[in-house]
Amino acid sequence: MLSLDNQNFIQSVDRENLAKIISQSSQNGLKILSRARKSILIPKNWPKFGKVVVSGMGGSGIVGELAKMLISPSFPFLIVKNNKIELSLDKNTLSIIVSFSGNTKETLSCFKESLKKKAHIFVISSGGEIIKIAKSKRIPYFQINHPGPPRTALINLLIPMLVLLEKLHLASLKGLSSSLKKLKELNQYFEPKVPTEKNISKHLAYTIFKHLPIITALSQEKALGWRWATQFQENSKNFAFTAELPEIFHNLVEAKFPELIEGDVFFIILGSKKHNHITKFAKFLSQRKMYFTTIIGQGKTCLEKFWYLILLGDWTSYYLAILNNTSPAPTKQISQLKQYK
Repeated sequence: MLSLDNQNFIQSVDRENLAKIISQSSQNGLKILSRARKSILIPKNWPKFGKVVVSGMGGSGIVGELAKMLISPSFPFLIVKNNKIELSLDKNTLSIIVSFSGNTKETLSCFKESLKKKAHIFVISSGGEIIKIAKSKRIPYFQINHPGPPRTALINLLIPMLVLLEKLHLASLKGLSSSLKKLKELNQYFEPKVPTEKNISKHLAYTIFKHLPIITALSQEKALGWRWATQFQENSKNFAFTAELPEIFHNLVEAKFPELIEGDVFFIILGSKKHNHITKFAKFLSQRKMYFTTIIGQGKTCLEKFWYLILLGDWTSYYLAILNNTSPAPTKQISQLKQYK
C-alpha cells in the first residue's frame, strides 16, 4: 500500500498544495473574525426578523447548514440549494446570499428573487456578479479573499455569517476566538509531516481506503455528516453517502447490501458528544459484523468539538485522495457540468 508518510509522494499527487490551504484555515479564521466584527454593521432600518433564508450551492451551501447547528432550533432558519427559493419572502425576512465565486447561477437567481420580493439581504462572496449587484443597490455585503477552491473557504464564508447572526442576537458565539486558536493547534496533529502512528486522520484514511463510506450523524448535527460526505466526493473523488440518526432506525437498518459490496462498506458515526442513538447504532453494526468507527468531537466547548470534527473530515478526505492517487484540488466534472445550459 502507498505510504502517507512519504512526503515526496504526497507532494507529487497534491500538485496544487491543497494541504497548505487546509492547514492555514485557522489563521484565516482569526483574521476574518476580526475584520467581520469591525465591518459588519446592522442597518438601522432592519426589523426584528421572523425568519432567515440562506441561499447557496455546494461548498457555499454547507455554510448555512453548519450555521444552523449553532442557533436556536426553534427559530425559522431555512437553507435553499436551488435556483428558486419557493418560500414566502417579505420585509421581515433576512435573505443571506452566499456564493464563493459570486457567479453561481442558482444563487444569482435566488438573489434576484429576494430583491423582487423586497426581503432584506446580506451578501457573502469573493466577488463576481453578486458583489457588483450588492454594490450598485447598496446592499450590505462581506467580501472574502481566498486562494483555494470553494470547499476550502468554509471558515472564510462561515465566520461572517456567524458574526452577522450574533449581532442580530440569533446566535451566541462566546468562545469563538479561542476555539479558532484551538483549531490552529489541532492542525499540528493532522498535517502531512505527522507520522501515521500519531495522526488519526491518516489512520482513518487507511481504514476507509477501497471502501464505500457511509457517514451517520444525529439529525441536529446532520450538517457534519454532509460535510464529510461532500469532502470525500470532491477531495478524494470517492463515493460517499450520509444518513441521519435516529431516522435510519426506521428504514436503513432493515436493508441488506449486495454480496458483492457488503464487505466494502464502512460506516463512520459522528457526534459532538456521546449519545444513546450513537451507542445503539454502533451496537447494531457490531452485531451485524459491519465495519464501522465512532468519532466523538474533542474539546472543552461545543465550538471546539465542532471545529475538530470538520477539520478531521477535511484531512481524512485529503489523505484518502493521496491513497487514491488522485489530486485533491481539481473538480473537473463539476466544472464541466457548470458549463451545460
